[in-house]
Amino acid sequence: MLTIFLPEAEAVIIGGPRKEVEKPGSPLRLSCFLNNSIEAPDYIFWYHEDRMINYDLGDGATVRDGRQGSELIFPIAQRKHAGNYSCVPSNARQASVEVVFLSRDTEGGDGEGSCAKKSQSRDHIVNMLVLALALHLYRRRYSLQT
Repeated sequence: MLTIFLPEAEAVIIGGPRKEVEKPGSPLRLSCFLNNSIEAPDYIFWYHEDRMINYDLGDGATVRDGRQGSELIFPIAQRKHAGNYSCVPSNARQASVEVVFLSRDTEGGDGEGSCAKKSQSRDHIVNMLVLALALHLYRRRYSLQT
């Protein structure tokens, strides 16, 4: 008797299990590839949380299907696009990814992004003050020598 073991076909989302988006307005691309699949799937459905979204995208989003995978593309990601996404092929185990935003809107002013910007601004001011002080001391020393 001959026994053949075939590995289970599975979907893999590149960058998973957590996909970080720099900020709202950045593009968001979720790429799902099939591993160990011996034939193309009949379909690959994308879910956002519990809702299938392939045919109800909006916001300029597109789905591109190929022989070994699918891409979900949001040209301009918005906060409402955060959350859990699943790639569910007809012939393979599904994969999921959590989409999170690293910073808040630039106009909000009260989020993580504004804290990071305040910190960068403070560092810039300190650097400028140190540079101005060094230049002042250099000029003072140079003017005393002449």
